[in-house]
Amino acid sequence: MSFVIKVEAPAIELLLREILQSLNQQDRVLANINGRLGTLATNGVNILATLADLKAKVDAQGTVIDSAVTLINGISQQLKDALANNDPNAVQAVIDELDAQDQALAAAVANNTPAPAPTPEPPVDTTGGAASA
Repeated sequence: MSFVIKVEAPAIELLLREILQSLNQQDRVLANINGRLGTLATNGVNILATLADLKAKVDAQGTVIDSAVTLINGISQQLKDALANNDPNAVQAVIDELDAQDQALAAAVANNTPAPAPTPEPPVDTTGGAASA
């Protein structure tokens, strides 16, 4: 058994045009999706770069803190040794070293401390000071 479907040329042409319009619309949707995926990928790379920068800064802070702890421990030991030997010149040398390092540390902290955020201005009273009831 065979079936024969008779379709006239104008109907086929109309059907093909509708299929083409549908494909064109799908192509536009896919291009839009592709563009959004590209934006997401770019944003993801930027976020990863920002996280890497933040991690590097945290690591650097750890190094600075470790250095400060080592410095403080070393100075403490120098003072203990100078006091144990009753050596006023050694005590004065430690004091001089502390003064020099104190200035360097204060300058480093000042250079790496962000300025405080400006205080927001209070809202302007546009009612002329009249109380509302």
